[in-house]
Amino acid sequence: MLLQPISFAINMFGHYRWTHPRTNEANNRHELKITLLDNRRRLWVLLVVAVLTVALGAIVSRLHLWFPAVRRAEQPFLDAFILVVILTAQWLSAQKKLDCWAAWMTVNITNAIRYPFGGLLFLALESFTKIGMASFGFLHWLKKYRNEQTGVGKNTG
Repeated sequence: MLLQPISFAINMFGHYRWTHPRTNEANNRHELKITLLDNRRRLWVLLVVAVLTVALGAIVSRLHLWFPAVRRAEQPFLDAFILVVILTAQWLSAQKKLDCWAAWMTVNITNAIRYPFGGLLFLALESFTKIGMASFGFLHWLKKYRNEQTGVGKNTG
């Protein structure tokens, strides 16, 4: 339930970031350049994902105790992990970080494995389709990233 309004806010922020980059972040078309996280920031992101997953999983696993009308969660920590990684992927996408595709692939592969065990074969098929889409997106962004790094396609005058 909380995913949609948070996703909407991240997407609005991302639209602004992509269309209003700072001078040192803009490519030749005045769009936000694709960049990579450094290793320190990657480690920080992984730590935040782990802490939020444990915290949210603990909350979700107890919701049925606080609200008796709510059904007990079957896999609260896995659900929490997927939610946190989705929001992380969206946040990294909003920043136009190439690393976002690793997060999207993590979500899609996890769901592709998870759904068949729950009898959700159509959703598993959808997840496999999303793996293909994420692979295509990653390759497209990687090409753009490399071109921006080497200056290919810049206006020369």
